[in-house]
Amino acid sequence: MLVPILQTNVLTIPQFTETPDEIRSEIKLAGAIGSITSKGTRKSDIPINEIRNYLRLHPHPSNSDRRWLYTKLHGRLALPWMCLVVVLIAIPFGAASGRRNAFVGVASSLVICFAYYVLQQVGLSFGTSGWVPSWLGAWLPNLCFGLAGLWMTMRVR
Repeated sequence: MLVPILQTNVLTIPQFTETPDEIRSEIKLAGAIGSITSKGTRKSDIPINEIRNYLRLHPHPSNSDRRWLYTKLHGRLALPWMCLVVVLIAIPFGAASGRRNAFVGVASSLVICFAYYVLQQVGLSFGTSGWVPSWLGAWLPNLCFGLAGLWMTMRVR
């Protein structure tokens, strides 16, 4: 009785040092590091676990890639803390006594939101370009507005 020989599509090439996980991770983040990916995913939409997995599999990326990855990682970690910063800023405005025009409250909140957004973008740009450390670029708006909110809260009587 003849036994069939089992053939697979596995090709062993010892010159390649990459693992399949490294290749998959490189494919996922290669488009995002350069520009917007083909699926329409924006640079800021990269999950934290994919960034951490990429850094684990590629321990020595280039300087520009390292700055970009760590700035995005810290930016994603700093984003939920924005809620606490907003509360710290809102407490003094809510506790202010006296009569004020409603337009003043709306206009001041729009200016504060715009300033926070601008500082966030500037911090991320500075962290990505290497002007400041990556963690500082990502946490800069939370630090500035959080300290300002604490200071204003302490001044409320």
